[in-house]
Amino acid sequence: MGDLIDGLLTRARLTAGVATLAREPLRLDQLVEAVVDETPTDGHQITVDAEPVVVNADPDLLRRAVTNLFTNALAHGHAAGRPAEIELGVTPDGVLTIDDAGPGVSPDLAHSLFDRFHSGSGSTGLGLSIASWVAQAHGGTLIATGSPLGGARFTLRLPTHDR
Repeated sequence: MGDLIDGLLTRARLTAGVATLAREPLRLDQLVEAVVDETPTDGHQITVDAEPVVVNADPDLLRRAVTNLFTNALAHGHAAGRPAEIELGVTPDGVLTIDDAGPGVSPDLAHSLFDRFHSGSGSTGLGLSIASWVAQAHGGTLIATGSPLGGARFTLRLPTHDR
């Protein structure tokens, strides 16, 4: 809960112009691999296929967005009592996909999925909102669609770093 509150405060500071994004070139593939390595997965099946890519981003904010997306897949991307099957992919064009084999996104929630305080799962409804805001703040996008695994696919697109 502390991370979510910190994320909301950071968002408010940036929106109000009190703080600025601390953009720097960083390897999205390495950040994704670090988040997966540092997150307890409790027996869930996780596959990472990450190609090298450098994006211009605030490392703390991007880590928060990736963590929110990954932990969301761990929490909601499987049937009750079954381990999750999650695939993360990073491509050289600055795209992160997170696929799960869960129930997917309910059509009733699709229009408000990234709105603050909207959740069909009993959670706070802040994690996806923060992830979407981080994507937009970096000139990127976050969308949710169906996954080839049968559940949800979240696609985060970020501009790549011009060398």
